[in-house]
Amino acid sequence: MKMSARGNAPKFGTWIICLVLYVVALAGHFGVIQPGPVLVTWSWILGFGLLLIACRYRGM
Repeated sequence: MKMSARGNAPKFGTWIICLVLYVVALAGHFGVIQPGPVLVTWSWILGFGLLLIACRYRGM
């Protein structure tokens, strides 16, 4: 069964935002970019939190 057919899968825009936050967090963690430890930490927190909320509530 496709994820989009379940009815509570996040919309494409939400996936893109989460993906960008995860890429920033990973790049900062491995030293590819130097955004600062606070930004890297909050990228993980916001990316994962947004994904959890989007999976829980329809329309995100």
